[in-house]
Amino acid sequence: MRKLASLSAAFALVLCGCSDHSLPTDLSKDESSTLVEEAALAKRGGLVSTTGVRMIDLGPAYHTGGVGAINEPGTAVGSNLDGQACAWEKGEGLVLDGSWSAANGINNQGQIVGWSSTLGHGFLWTKGQVTDLGTLGGQHSSATDINNRGQVVGSSDSHAFLWENGTMTDLGTLGGNSSSAKAINDRGQVVGYSFTTDGVHPFVWNGGTMTDLGTLGGRWGHARGINNRGQIVGAAHTAVQGPTHAFLWQRGSMTDLGTLDGSSSYAFDINSRGQIVGDSEVSLSSDEYHAVLWEDEQIRDLGTLPGDVNSTALSINNRGWILGQSEDAAGNIRAVIWLP
Repeated sequence: MRKLASLSAAFALVLCGCSDHSLPTDLSKDESSTLVEEAALAKRGGLVSTTGVRMIDLGPAYHTGGVGAINEPGTAVGSNLDGQACAWEKGEGLVLDGSWSAANGINNQGQIVGWSSTLGHGFLWTKGQVTDLGTLGGQHSSATDINNRGQVVGSSDSHAFLWENGTMTDLGTLGGNSSSAKAINDRGQVVGYSFTTDGVHPFVWNGGTMTDLGTLGGRWGHARGINNRGQIVGAAHTAVQGPTHAFLWQRGSMTDLGTLDGSSSYAFDINSRGQIVGDSEVSLSSDEYHAVLWEDEQIRDLGTLPGDVNSTALSINNRGWILGQSEDAAGNIRAVIWLP
């Protein structure tokens, strides 16, 4: 691979598998995005999941945390097969040059956040420039999400943080020794999970106060997504040592979203229309799990790429485009977009 633009002495973006293109530094526009064109073509015919949903195959992804998020213009981020942070934009695969890295979040301005072994810290990528987010005083940090105001969340030194204008703020815990922030909306509300005195609970942080969201009956829960209406999704145990179910939290109440026909499910994201994505075990007699969409109090199986066995939906934008991954029986993962 040939480096196309130097962002710092040891940190660059390269074009995956190609050396005859220039590197875009602005990922906020969608006028020429081939993904938009591909989506239009896919809806008229083409690749279809095992349950009949139109799809776009973005290519191989890393086996752990290989898919991150998708923004309104349709730029998706994650990690490629080599474990390098990657952005799929305008039909191209752009990866962060480093021995190991991950792109976890992207906003509508095309700013990308994640983690890089080159820096050893969380990073913010803005139009070709990389900012080292630093830490809360220790050695490590990782950024998980960014909102349209440029506020970044993640974890550092086992505590959730909020980073804004060069300052990293410790969000604290729910009484335990560690916490992690997973998502932030445009109102600056942060969700994640924290250890408590007797378990792990989902939280929402708002205006300096961390609130325990509780669980579905057990001692474990994670919050993973929040929209601008303050609706929160995640997963929690239904009883002590019980199964894990996806939940929707709104107006002080947590609702069990149920499963397909299996025992467990997990919700990862929610858009401003209230559409929720995640995954669920397919049946009690199988270990297979499929990406799902919850909408209008119904759960829909999004299926997998033809020939695959498992899938997970991790991010959804307000167009209803769903980013996730599909896995074959050998464990090979591909990043995909569903267009229900």
